[in-house]
Amino acid sequence: MPYCTKIFEFSAAHRIYNHNGKCRNLHGHQYKAEITFFSDKLNQMGMVIDFGDIKSKVGGWIMKNWDHNTILGINDYDLGKNISSITGQNIYYMSCPPTAEAMAYHMLHDIIPNLIIFEDFLCDNKELIYKKELPKTGNKIISENLERKVFCYKVKIYETSSSYAEAELIH
Repeated sequence: MPYCTKIFEFSAAHRIYNHNGKCRNLHGHQYKAEITFFSDKLNQMGMVIDFGDIKSKVGGWIMKNWDHNTILGINDYDLGKNISSITGQNIYYMSCPPTAEAMAYHMLHDIIPNLIIFEDFLCDNKELIYKKELPKTGNKIISENLERKVFCYKVKIYETSSSYAEAELIH
């Protein structure tokens, strides 16, 4: 199966509430996210998915919600409220502690399935005969028609250049 990966870098602060080590303190990282898609076959343009679509949709979401932002668990709501009241910054809250593992899982299972709804085209004699948009189903199939399927297969989040976590579909 063909795969393609788009890489994004972003800066963000976080803390792990009740952590026993340094991560209990608010601190920042230069994160890197690798987003990998696969398909059972290439589209008519010879692509798994257009890198421009990944950049605009997934990259746009990352830049809006995580880049130069503070990512906190919902149990840190009071801290986030104080940061926001002082700086005017939006806070991104996760339902669990914002570890690299949780961020990768959240991106793969919660964010990307709601961001990318693709149109696929089936052509007969070079004329458009079918156009389909999938609803936000919550499953990992981004595009499905009679010819091919596209999945977000893996999300890898680097917290440092030597430490990363990944979430991957099991198929």
